[in-house]
Amino acid sequence: MNLLYEVVHGSHLYGTNTSDSDLDIKGVYAPYSYDVLCGEEPALNVISKANKRINEKSDKNTIERKYYSLAKFYHLLSKGDIGCTEMLFARNFATQKFDNFVKEILDYAPRYMISKKIVSFVNCANNNIKNAEKSANVNDINIRNKSLYNAVRLNMEVQELVNTGKIKFPLTDREYLLNIRNGNVDYQETFNKAKLMSEQSINLINDSNLSDTANMGYAYRDIEYYYRNEFDIMTFVSEYD
Repeated sequence: MNLLYEVVHGSHLYGTNTSDSDLDIKGVYAPYSYDVLCGEEPALNVISKANKRINEKSDKNTIERKYYSLAKFYHLLSKGDIGCTEMLFARNFATQKFDNFVKEILDYAPRYMISKKIVSFVNCANNNIKNAEKSANVNDINIRNKSLYNAVRLNMEVQELVNTGKIKFPLTDREYLLNIRNGNVDYQETFNKAKLMSEQSINLINDSNLSDTANMGYAYRDIEYYYRNEFDIMTFVSEYD
């Protein structure tokens, strides 16, 4: 796997991790062109890895990794995918040095790939609000607090993104978010605030100058540039010799 970009994600990125938090890693890689052409690997691909069994609960020793092919990364960005959008602003949490090709993606992709599709942040926030309400009704305090934390966090992120063109990590209001997660705030007041934030986020997105859709021409250009300039024939020889 030709890894282009890898970052720490999840609570460690947001600044809301605790001593019991697991570690999430996300990355972007470029499949070898001959693997794609020969049908060995799809161009739109996601590779997931974890040092635990599928149904096993995560703990502080768990490391979960998810890697997107370059084309898949751009495809998800065009859909307003939350994780991939966050990755654009996570360069300070990169696990390794990245080259100028990746730097240009991080510098310019927000201009061309961020669109009103980031309403996905609000949709996810609203789902978490519903989960919080449902969990409160059955007195599942842990799920209630976690869902409310996610709802407020997602709205904070998308509002910052629309207002400033970026998301700063770790999040500025991480202490407040931790208080929500730990149940140290008034539930009903925070629940009402989360609902109001979602309404504000929708209005903010609708009234913004963001385009309705991402500029996929930019993505196609980048992908073509990579495979025209970065393909290493020596790798081909060493792999198939």
